[in-house]
Amino acid sequence: MVGLADQIQWMELIRDGGKAYTKLIDYLISEWSSKKDLVSDDIEIRTVAYYADVLKEKPATVNKWFRQIYNAIFELNERHPELFAAPNQVICTFNYGSKLDHSGFWLNLGLDIVPRVGDCFSLYFVKAVTDTTDFVVNEVTHRHQNGRIEIEVELVDKFHNTNSYRKLLIDKALFLRAISISDIFGSDWKLDDKLLKIFKSDYNSFI
Repeated sequence: MVGLADQIQWMELIRDGGKAYTKLIDYLISEWSSKKDLVSDDIEIRTVAYYADVLKEKPATVNKWFRQIYNAIFELNERHPELFAAPNQVICTFNYGSKLDHSGFWLNLGLDIVPRVGDCFSLYFVKAVTDTTDFVVNEVTHRHQNGRIEIEVELVDKFHNTNSYRKLLIDKALFLRAISISDIFGSDWKLDDKLLKIFKSDYNSFI
């Protein structure tokens, strides 16, 4: 609910009179839009039971509608990313994968400027599908495909170790073939431990 309250306008994109959940969308937009100047945490989020009572539906039905609305937004975002960008904005594809619980997301967003490596990025909408809402841009890839440039932005969680010297050590270890690609996509603490074992006897050797 917090994620939907943070991006009320996206619910309007999937509003369809033929869908049963449109009843819930109309109520939420009416209730939350009057508070659109507030951050999502300040919007009063009521219980599923409350919305079920107001809409004269079973709680299980309303709970199902919330999931359907949320999933429908992701599906529309994948099919029509242009709907999630204002005119003259650059569409960037954000991706994040959590090493903590193997959750994550892909999401297309229109931005006025392309993020830079090291920038902080916060998005409450993804609160229901992954372990954090605060990220750091880890890598930006410009890919020419289908006659146009596609921009992919890789995110890591804000508390991920983005120390630049650590990155240099990883690059050095890869170059020396002391670690493999699989080490990078494994546990962070295991990788750090391996790097320490590789380089701890060579403190004075700078990269």
